[in-house]
Amino acid sequence: MPRIVAITGGTGFVGRHLVPALLAEGWHVRSLARRLPEDARGEEVVIGSLADSAALARLVRGADAVVHLAGAIKARSAAEFMLANRDGTGALAAAAASAGVGRFVLVSTLAAREPWLSPYAASKRAAEIVLPARFPGAWIVLRPTAVYGPGDPETLPFFRVLARGIALRLNRSEARVGMVHVADLVGGIRRALAPGGEGRIFEVDDGAAAGHLWGDMLAAGAQAVGRRPIVLPVPRAALWATALLTQAAGRLTGRPQILSTGKVREIYHASWARQGPSLAQIGGWVPGIDLTQGFRETVAWYRENGWI
Repeated sequence: MPRIVAITGGTGFVGRHLVPALLAEGWHVRSLARRLPEDARGEEVVIGSLADSAALARLVRGADAVVHLAGAIKARSAAEFMLANRDGTGALAAAAASAGVGRFVLVSTLAAREPWLSPYAASKRAAEIVLPARFPGAWIVLRPTAVYGPGDPETLPFFRVLARGIALRLNRSEARVGMVHVADLVGGIRRALAPGGEGRIFEVDDGAAAGHLWGDMLAAGAQAVGRRPIVLPVPRAALWATALLTQAAGRLTGRPQILSTGKVREIYHASWARQGPSLAQIGGWVPGIDLTQGFRETVAWYRENGWI
């Protein structure tokens, strides 16, 4: 019988890369989704959400492992972030424990390292804390640096602006940013499903231990789109004012916005390079895609699919 892995967030950016990879390895993939995905890939789908205890029970029944990808990246309040990220993780961990699941992989975020920066970061750290409290089995937490790659909607604006010949410099010139291609992250998740690293938190990046300067990222992005852009610094005050306006609009419309004052604090943080233990330390995984290759592949996919 094939091993069963229960996945949340399987229809998201990372999940769309992870599910086919696990199916190809011979896993029986059971994915939690609010609706049936349009592109059936061969996984079993459980309709429901992290707030649906019956759906969670069906998701983890008989599973050998859980990969928790789902989470909120925008919300109207700190309480909503906690409800989605902390409480959702806690509910899934408790369901997995009750079902006798052997292994739980939580894909968190590097932002959890700095929970004081934003309600999002605080909720992701809280999720990491609640996991071992609710799940007594073998668990491992992955904190990816900024994830990008083919099909990523979050980094699309970065490349769209570059393709128009403009480079926006948002943070300090000496700030460091860690990056990881989605294919390398998928490889890291697959490694985390195997024995080793239990009860630990690992950071996942592209192997550039010092991270990348913002200027280096702009240069790599410009090379990928084939433009020599004009660099326009964005004053912090202007970004802060924009965040205040979008937050106000979100409260009026009831629609959460990605740009918030907390997100601005994250953007201007001095270093998002890897600092903690690397997943590579437990062996069996090393990142293989550097920034130049990764940006080139990402832009090629955007163009092939008409995104830029």
